[in-house]
Amino acid sequence: DDLLRHRVKIMRIVGIFPESVAYVVKESPGVLTARIEESLPDKIKCFEELNVKPKFTKDEILHVLTKCPTIIAAYTVESLQKKVQFLEEELKFNKHHIKNIILKQPSVLTFSNDALKEKWNYCFEKINVSPTGIARCPRVFQCSLKRIKERHLYLKHLGLIKDETIIDDYGLGLIVTPSDKRFAEKVAKMSLDEFDEFRDELDLSSKE
Repeated sequence: DDLLRHRVKIMRIVGIFPESVAYVVKESPGVLTARIEESLPDKIKCFEELNVKPKFTKDEILHVLTKCPTIIAAYTVESLQKKVQFLEEELKFNKHHIKNIILKQPSVLTFSNDALKEKWNYCFEKINVSPTGIARCPRVFQCSLKRIKERHLYLKHLGLIKDETIIDDYGLGLIVTPSDKRFAEKVAKMSLDEFDEFRDELDLSSKE
C-alpha cells in the first residue's frame, strides 16, 4: 500500500492533476505496479528532448501521458525514441508533423510499425493523401485498415471520389469518422443499411 501511494505521489509531483491521476490508474492500472518512480521522470525528460518543432512544453507532455497512460506504464524511453525515429525515417514525417501526431494521437507511439506503415501506405498510395495531410489527421492510425479500405472503396463505388482525386486532411478525417452511421449518412449520403450491404459484398468477394 505504501508503494502504491508513493507511485500516486510521483505522478502528482511531476504535475499530473489529481483527477487525471484517477483516470490514468483506471485506464492503465499497470502504472501502480511499474517502477514509475524511476521511469516517469526519464520519460518526461525524453519528451522534452525529442527532436520535434516546436519543442514539447511541460503541459503538453503531461497531456500526452494522461491521454495515453499506457506510455507511463509499459513503454521504455528507448522504445519511444525508436518509434519517433520510425515516424521520421520510414514514414517521412517532419519535425512539425511528429509533434502534431503525438499531441493529437499519442497512442500512435504504442502501435506496431507494421500497422502504421500499412495505413500510411494505403492513405498515400490509394487515397492520394500527402504526408502532411496524414499528419494533420492522425486519427487515421486509430482506425483499422479494413475500415479505412471499406469506406474508401464505398466512396469510389458511389462515384464521390475517383482514382485521381486528391484528398486533404479534412477529407481523410471524414473517411475515418468514428461512427459508421455518421459516415454512411453524413459523408456517403446513404443509409447505414446500404453501407452494410456493400461491406457484406466486399467480404464475400474477398473470400472467393
